[in-house]
Amino acid sequence: MDLQLELRAGLHEMIEQTKDVGILQAVYVILEREKQRGESGGDFYDALHPALQASIDKGMEQIKNSQTVPHEEVRKRYEKWLK
Repeated sequence: MDLQLELRAGLHEMIEQTKDVGILQAVYVILEREKQRGESGGDFYDALHPALQASIDKGMEQIKNSQTVPHEEVRKRYEKWLK
């Protein structure tokens, strides 16, 4: 499956299943900023708080260094909180 399609399907499923309004609001803000960025030609990353940028940069570095945990393993670890 195409990565973009896989991500869209996974996000759609998680959004449909979450009952946490805070998560939904955060996703909405991110997607709204992306929409505005597309309209203005800017990058929403530049508008993020420096602490959030640092967190994203750290995560990207961890991905480059293969310091990741498969999605299924994370779901197993946190299964009791995902219901």
